[in-house]
Amino acid sequence: MRVITQKMILLALLLFAAVSCGDDLPRETNEGSNTFGMLVDGEKWESPILGYNPTATYYPDSKDLIIYAKNKYDEEGITIIINNIDKSGKYSISYKSLLPIFTDSTRLSNGDDLLTSYVLLSESESEINFTRMDTINNVVAATFYMKLVNRTGKIISISSGRFDINLSVDGH
Repeated sequence: MRVITQKMILLALLLFAAVSCGDDLPRETNEGSNTFGMLVDGEKWESPILGYNPTATYYPDSKDLIIYAKNKYDEEGITIIINNIDKSGKYSISYKSLLPIFTDSTRLSNGDDLLTSYVLLSESESEINFTRMDTINNVVAATFYMKLVNRTGKIISISSGRFDINLSVDGH
C-alpha cells in the first residue's frame, strides 16, 4: 500500500510540474482585454506595462492593420503590420522594409535604436491567425509566429504569440 501511495504522490507531482511548465503568457481570449504576449527565442515577452496598453489601429480604406506593444520587462517594442485584412482567418505577417533602419515595417526594436532592431525575415516564415477581427465592436485577437533578422544577420524566432486588443478604426 505504501508503494502505491508513493507512486500516486510522484504521479501527482509530475502532473503538477507538467502543467506548471506552460509558457505563462496571457491566455488566448477574444474579448478586447488588451493583452499581448509571445516567446522571443523561448524567453517570455509580455505587455501591457503599467499605464500603457498594446494598440491596434485598422485602416479600412487600405485594409492595413498595425499592432504595437511594449515589453513590460525592458525597453523593447514590437510593431506588426498586416496588409489586406478584412476578416478573421490566417494571413502572412507583412510589410518588410528594404532597409532595416526604416520604421514602417514589422519589427522588434529596443527603444529608439533602429540600428539594432530586428525586421521581418520573410513573409513565408510568418503566420498570424485572427480569431476575431471585429470592426463593429472594435476587437482584434490573434495568435502568431514569425522570424526576424537584424542588420548583422542574427535571426530570432517569435513563437506562441497572442494578443487580444481593443481596436481603433481610423476615420471612425
